[in-house]
Amino acid sequence: MSSTSGPSLEADVAPPESITRFLRYAGYFVLATGRVRAEGLLPPPIDAARGRLRLETSVYRADGATSEEIWRICVLHVDDPNAPMKARATGDAGQFLNQGLSFDANGDPHPRHADVIGWPAEKHAQKNVAREIADKLHLEARAP
Repeated sequence: MSSTSGPSLEADVAPPESITRFLRYAGYFVLATGRVRAEGLLPPPIDAARGRLRLETSVYRADGATSEEIWRICVLHVDDPNAPMKARATGDAGQFLNQGLSFDANGDPHPRHADVIGWPAEKHAQKNVAREIADKLHLEARAP
């Protein structure tokens, strides 16, 4: 089993585990400064018709995997051919947990996948939490 499948991942996500969020839109980051914007972390709204029954943000567990392996997961499980991911934001799981969020390490669609859950219901509160986290994340642009 390769390291991209997560053979040594613990059942629970906990600090100092490295978490990465793929970013599709250029408005979610500032390449010149390496800054991640809060909008790139926000959960999509609940939409029962689309199967979104809770506020959650999709992330991947990066410990033990190279950058190339993480990007391969993106190619296989995340990318939309019409709108591929442009960058990723990576940081310590503690940055999410310190804001009162938690992780559902569900392994779907890939063993390294988890959802960030526990978001506040109010949009302004979500953005405040996301801003606190985003300011601490490292940006990695996708190689051309």
